[in-house]
Amino acid sequence: MAASYESIILHVGLHKTGSTTIQQVSAGPLREFLSDHGIAYGPFSYGDKELSNHGGVVTAALFEPLDRYNANWRAGLIDDPHTIKASFATQFDKVLREPLAPHLLLSGELFSAYLRMDMVTLRDRLSEHCETLRTVAYVRNPASFYGSLLQEGIKGGHPDNVAGLDGLMSTRYANLVEVFGETLEVFDFDEHVATRNGLVGAFFSELGIEEDSLVEIDNPSLNTRASLEACKIMRAINNAYPQQVDGERSSVRTPRDLVPLHSLPGGRFSVNEYRGTPIFENVLNELDWYATTFPNAASTSLPEATQDDWGSETLEALEEHLCRLEDARLRRAGCDLLIEEAERIGSNRRRPARKLRTIAKRVRAKSR
Repeated sequence: MAASYESIILHVGLHKTGSTTIQQVSAGPLREFLSDHGIAYGPFSYGDKELSNHGGVVTAALFEPLDRYNANWRAGLIDDPHTIKASFATQFDKVLREPLAPHLLLSGELFSAYLRMDMVTLRDRLSEHCETLRTVAYVRNPASFYGSLLQEGIKGGHPDNVAGLDGLMSTRYANLVEVFGETLEVFDFDEHVATRNGLVGAFFSELGIEEDSLVEIDNPSLNTRASLEACKIMRAINNAYPQQVDGERSSVRTPRDLVPLHSLPGGRFSVNEYRGTPIFENVLNELDWYATTFPNAASTSLPEATQDDWGSETLEALEEHLCRLEDARLRRAGCDLLIEEAERIGSNRRRPARKLRTIAKRVRAKSR
């Protein structure tokens, strides 16, 4: 089969390395910019919804069963899976066979989570339609990688469950090396973020776009961080009322019910909150692997431990943020955490402990 593209650039993540930013910028304000430089960003959609993340699209197009890797959910679609698969398969085949530019860019961090045999299927399918396959992956300090993953689970309403995280980053990287071999190009997320043009500019530069063209590139932050204190409250709520119970949606929870807590000011959440647990030991092991595999990486150490939590700014905003939670049961679970925290810090920090108890009492009175 004659090649359709001079090259296909497959951006595979890894997870928590700015993929969402790259995808939404590439599909939105900079789609024309990329086209002017000979790069087509995969134009996939369903109904009136444009899909900037190609992971769910390509996965649904290529694989059975239809819910493999939760592809439909990842694409944000709940229609009949057979209809979705047919649409994605048609679009994917057309993009491969009818080139829109000399180069095609596909991006999905889900690709790095594939089993090796599925990576092989993807690699071979793309290779049929290009002269050169380029596989681009970002790696980052494992402490930040796992901290971001853990926070994502907390914000998503899931109880503490670290099953499947052991060696996750190093295993995914090993799979990519094994399958994509010399086509794999690996870049340091922390290093690229610190460059003059930021992550997006550095990414486009690696694709061959001249640096002078990147001066006006914007690097929006699309995944907001929650504070340490917000994460503590959300963890308590999630453990009391899990988002999912035995695979079924909890009647108590909704997908976005913790959003009011996301903006609570406070300290910086990190994996240090998991000291003494298996996940923290895993992070230490992954840091050793990372420093050995990438000796010139920009960051290879643990973050500094957060200083005193429950500071004045947090306490000032705390009651308002808790009261924004619509479900009184979630508010009461948050109050239980405040009492526990007051007991923890009370002997050394009496004033914030007293404030926590007062806030808990007032919020509970409003939650009966």
